[in-house]
Amino acid sequence: MLTRILQKNTIPGIAISILILAGIACSDSAEDLADPAPQPTAAVAGQSAPAATQAPAATTAPAATQAPVATPVPSTPEQPASSEGSAKEILIVTPFAPSANGAIETDDAGILMSAGATETMLKIDFDGQVKPYLAQSWSLGRDDTWEFTLREDVNFQDGAHLDEQSIVASVSYLLGVPNPPRGFTADNIASVEAPADYTVVIKTVEPDYLMPSRFAARATAALSPTAYQERGDGPPSPIGTGTGPFVIEGDISIESIRYVRNEDYWDGLANLSAGETLFVPDGLVRAAMLETGEVDLLNHLAISQLPLFADNSDFVMHRAQQPRTVTLNVNNRNGLFSDLKARKAAQHAVDKDAIVASVLEGVGEPAVGPFAPSEAWVNPDLAPYEYDPERSKALLAEAGYAEGEAQVALWTYPSRAEFPAMAVALHEMLNDGGFSTEIRLAPWGALVDDVFAGNYDMFLVSRGHLIDAYDPEGFLAADYTCDTIDISNYTNYCNPEVDELLARARKLSDLQERHEIYRQIQQILHDDASTVFINYTEQIFAHGNHVLNWQPHMLEYYMMTTELDIAK
Repeated sequence: MLTRILQKNTIPGIAISILILAGIACSDSAEDLADPAPQPTAAVAGQSAPAATQAPAATTAPAATQAPVATPVPSTPEQPASSEGSAKEILIVTPFAPSANGAIETDDAGILMSAGATETMLKIDFDGQVKPYLAQSWSLGRDDTWEFTLREDVNFQDGAHLDEQSIVASVSYLLGVPNPPRGFTADNIASVEAPADYTVVIKTVEPDYLMPSRFAARATAALSPTAYQERGDGPPSPIGTGTGPFVIEGDISIESIRYVRNEDYWDGLANLSAGETLFVPDGLVRAAMLETGEVDLLNHLAISQLPLFADNSDFVMHRAQQPRTVTLNVNNRNGLFSDLKARKAAQHAVDKDAIVASVLEGVGEPAVGPFAPSEAWVNPDLAPYEYDPERSKALLAEAGYAEGEAQVALWTYPSRAEFPAMAVALHEMLNDGGFSTEIRLAPWGALVDDVFAGNYDMFLVSRGHLIDAYDPEGFLAADYTCDTIDISNYTNYCNPEVDELLARARKLSDLQERHEIYRQIQQILHDDASTVFINYTEQIFAHGNHVLNWQPHMLEYYMMTTELDIAK
């Protein structure tokens, strides 16, 4: 019935209680590729299918990643050449605002890197590979000792020189914050030392073959010594203290962030002289801003707005499958869904095919587990839970709930434009499956603390699973281990067997062995009905055809690059 209703773009006869909290939506966790396919229209730029590759041969470290090789997005033929050095500014609009005033240890680090203000020792390049950045090489001495050799020609934006002590200071700071990035705790890092000029040595408690990719994580960006010396009781300020091609100008607000060209950048001057990112959670407003020329580039085009740009030669769209899965998280720790039968009932109540076909208008792919079929570590043997509302009712009855007695609150946030409509569809499906459902719509930041604390029933969220590199270890550790309960675990799931498997995987240098462990974990999560995985995400970006040399990054790390340009 739901499919027929959604195809008419209406859902009549449903009484829904939606609680709306005022406020600006915050980032939903970084977020964000798998198999970007070229699109059929000339106005759409695509990428090639992935090919398995190894880490660069220039280093002596074992290969830690396996990623798609991306084809650079071509500029539109009729675009004029760049006039380097002229005063050219770009305006970008995105849904996710900073939530911590630019604190480097938070998700705000993604906004800083996207703005071109900060850089890390290594980088996840557009082809998905770990490559040199502020560090020009790295190597593994013993199983527990990583040595990084820094570039010698880098200055911070305040004029200070980057050296080995700069990295020691940044790593030491991260090790001391309450919620450090994954892999940056005393449980994992034994010491950080500077035994020689431009040399940093990281010793790990146990072998950790993902350590190079951990130093591409956005929160590990180096800041000037001044940022740490003058921070007082707060986090170090990233304003004018990074190493990137653009310098943040003014305050970091929930409305916008402005940046100007770093005239002393170590890797050549940027084409653009300045830029500004506007944070607008409403997808319809973002689309209108691009259509009217108020902004040049749009992050996260709402699916409903595709017709505005699909056949318009004034715009270029990029559609890329992201390493991101829309999930309906259920609270495995407390309440109704601490019962396996209730979790399985929710699995059978959701018609994923109908959601993708109707609510998402065919953009994306129904999910079985957390990872898309194109990802190297996916478990292809997972059997999907069949859509069967009668089976859902029967399982609830076995759990002791008569039809309508299993009352649940479904939470989500509006900054992902499709989520309110998805929540309405899920509301009807769950009720058809014997639940009694209420929707709560509020900014992401107003929900997430209660989610981590286990004070929720269901949370519809978009979850990136390549958090730091082309490897899912960080995502699995954050969302499905006992140690991350109350910190980053959206599911409130704890299974010691999963913890033990992940600990084994971290010690393995062999990719295939590591991937086989990830497949075992996926099967456990599936058998435990830990999460209702809805769909694999295809992200849509759009810009005016006067924007030159832009391409989507698989993790949305790099936006303001030196190559980015606009035709005047």
